[in-house]
Amino acid sequence: MDCFKLDKTIPTILLCFMLLSNMSSQNPLHLFIEVSQEDSTLYTSGYGEFVLDDDGISGRTYMEENVWSGLLDSTLTTLPLEKSNVLFYIHGMWGHREMFLKKAHDALGKDVYRDPDFEYGIIVTLIWHSGLNYYENVKHARAVGAYFSDEVNRITNSCGKTSFLCHSMGNRVFQGLYNAFAHTPISNIEHILMLAPDLESDIFEEGNPLSEIHKICKQVTIYGHKQDFTLNMSKALNKNERLGMYIENKICSEGGCLVHIDVTSVEDNEGIGPSMSNHRYFYASPTVRDDIRLSLTNGKNPQREKVSGYNMYILHSLPQVLIER
Repeated sequence: MDCFKLDKTIPTILLCFMLLSNMSSQNPLHLFIEVSQEDSTLYTSGYGEFVLDDDGISGRTYMEENVWSGLLDSTLTTLPLEKSNVLFYIHGMWGHREMFLKKAHDALGKDVYRDPDFEYGIIVTLIWHSGLNYYENVKHARAVGAYFSDEVNRITNSCGKTSFLCHSMGNRVFQGLYNAFAHTPISNIEHILMLAPDLESDIFEEGNPLSEIHKICKQVTIYGHKQDFTLNMSKALNKNERLGMYIENKICSEGGCLVHIDVTSVEDNEGIGPSMSNHRYFYASPTVRDDIRLSLTNGKNPQREKVSGYNMYILHSLPQVLIER
């Protein structure tokens, strides 16, 4: 993918052109904040926008922070009230690579972002670079989440509502954000979608790190697969159950904010890699993409089978005729 950097401030006329261009498109404005350092003492942010065409992401534009902030703020004031909302996307370990970012956003763009009922006029991807050492990446993920928190707080306080899509170790980044939110509480988080979360399965239980998550958001939806190969390796490394594979029924009691979606029976992953790992279904499976769309647009999904007495569902594959629409 082509990437180029703008070293000087973009003139106002170009900023207006960028804004109008995005507003006339079916795509939401798609921005990013990037931290390429893995040492928390060296963190700095890069700012930019994903260049979009009919097929999805075709490149990136980097810009100065003040221009980026101006573009975001101008878009928020121009959007219809019902679209003046922000969706944050946080990828997992090694998900900063262009190939993974493009695959995820192209698939979600097709089935989620362009839906007429999609209420988020701006998407902000939080990009964090990770290395080879799993244990170091866990520490780094929490630290970079805390680092992102000031910018996320500013955006959250200037828009209508926010939601989060967090994949795998990206949920650990969210944990770092959550820890920072405890000191500067926010109240307009609508929905947190945890996709194959690489977290401890008891993380919501009383006294554990996310036990009070209900205080900052309306709903948390956890997507899990009992045969997630990647999380099975994480389970061996951590010597405990992973949230993206196993959750206690009692955690998802009716009337609470936690919802669990079991995708184990879904068998329509596109591509050999996602089909073997059972870890990237959030973008590789048309069935899961459709459920994410409905989760974010408050729609009902007939492919969900409710587990009696709990906020838990078994997700079944879409009929082939619907996938081919």
